[in-house]
Amino acid sequence: MASFPDGGTPGCHNLLPGFDRTDFNLDGVVDIEDHVAFVDCMSAPGGNPDPEEPNTIQQCLCAFDVNHDLDVDLADFIALQLTFGP
Repeated sequence: MASFPDGGTPGCHNLLPGFDRTDFNLDGVVDIEDHVAFVDCMSAPGGNPDPEEPNTIQQCLCAFDVNHDLDVDLADFIALQLTFGP
């Protein structure tokens, strides 16, 4: 899948300053709850996320598609690993 011209994922303009992008639940720390969300969002390279409700594809891409290629895969997992913990 191709990236968008601006290099971002559409609809992700609502990312809040002061929070790490991979802090899925916005509780101020990237922890096991965010890891669980990542696993729910994970797709194959080039595949679309297929999360369980109440999570949405858009939430998955906004939080975890750090390389803006419209999937959530191991390339994006690196960001979660680097920010995991207090």
